[in-house]
Amino acid sequence: MNYLAHLFLSPNQSDIIVGNFIGDAIKGKSYDLGYNQEILTGIQLHRFIDSYSDNHPLFIKGRKRFFSEYRHFSRVIIDVIYDHLLSVHWAEYSDEALNDFIDRNIQLLEKAKASMPLESQRFLHYATKFNVLKNYHNLEVIADVIEGIGHRINLSIDPLKSINTFRENQQKFEQEFLTFMKEIIEEKTKFINTNL
Repeated sequence: MNYLAHLFLSPNQSDIIVGNFIGDAIKGKSYDLGYNQEILTGIQLHRFIDSYSDNHPLFIKGRKRFFSEYRHFSRVIIDVIYDHLLSVHWAEYSDEALNDFIDRNIQLLEKAKASMPLESQRFLHYATKFNVLKNYHNLEVIADVIEGIGHRINLSIDPLKSINTFRENQQKFEQEFLTFMKEIIEEKTKFINTNL
């Protein structure tokens, strides 16, 4: 799951949202870097979501459609594709308008920006400057995001092939996503209830 899904799956508690947002930038098993307990819980939630997703049969099934072309980068692509699908199906999951949700979360994250790892600060700046999260419904933006991630890790890829693969299998991806989301929402609720 990518940034939009991580924000969506966070409980409405500021520091947990921050921790979940910075989760990708916190490496290793020892991550007590002076953050408070709620931020640490957010980091743990991030890792739980990633682990659950990476091992879910439907997520793996979707990832395999990209694997022959993109190998291990296929994991990144399916993360971004699921954010696209969340954006498209947003009204099925929230009564709050997507743009309002994003504005509220960006404002919250901006207040905590100084304490974030540099990688998280950079994405927040990029997302805000180019309204990326608000445009995840647009497949051209998704292609740009995929290409940008590849560029950051020095991997030259053709993102349009991934978009074509998605379009060719869109109904399958959507069915898998809808089933997956129902399950991960239940599992993250259990995680939160256990860890808060």
